[in-house]
Amino acid sequence: MRDCQAATCSHDRLPGAVGRTGAPDTRAVAQRATAAEAAWQYDEPVVAVDENDCELGYVSRTIAHNSAGLLHRAFMTLLVDDEGRLLLARRSAFKRLWALAWADSCAGHPHPGEDVAEAARRRIGEELGCSADLVSVGTFFYHAELPGLGSEKELCHVFVGRATSSLRPDPAEVDEVRAFRLAELDFAIREQPDAYAPWLIECLRAFPLCALSAAGR
Repeated sequence: MRDCQAATCSHDRLPGAVGRTGAPDTRAVAQRATAAEAAWQYDEPVVAVDENDCELGYVSRTIAHNSAGLLHRAFMTLLVDDEGRLLLARRSAFKRLWALAWADSCAGHPHPGEDVAEAARRRIGEELGCSADLVSVGTFFYHAELPGLGSEKELCHVFVGRATSSLRPDPAEVDEVRAFRLAELDFAIREQPDAYAPWLIECLRAFPLCALSAAGR
């Protein structure tokens, strides 16, 4: 993270596959969650930031994703298996934004005061039911809007790595997990970009597939 001067606004809280120790289950998740279990049923504070990732305060996750969005800190992880394939999760049907899009291995927001790498490891446990060794590869900015539904406007930290236990995806968060070969993924995104979340596409523009795969092995 870049060095930042003290933020000018107060931090008032607003309401608001893988390692050798385990093999991933890359089949479709058999169980399906109910709408009541969907993550967007619950709100939590996220960290608003400027373009240099300096903290500006805390804001409701819902508010941060409304309309044109409010820039906030986020992360995404990409797990790599022994063959250099990326393990991508297809978002559940209950997601507010980009439901059923192929996105990443896991993504989320650090809690106020939480280290971003620790948040990424925490969220991998919550979404994929596994642990992972992760390496930070940098950050990028993206802004994407779904008219009438909301926006993603995030300063996104990217982590790559390997799972160190078997995957047990939460069906409220993940519809399916699949291992993608690099050439296959590049072709698939070119042929059907709407099937992939915009932050994955922007990440791959900022960090080439081959570099991400190499960093995670």
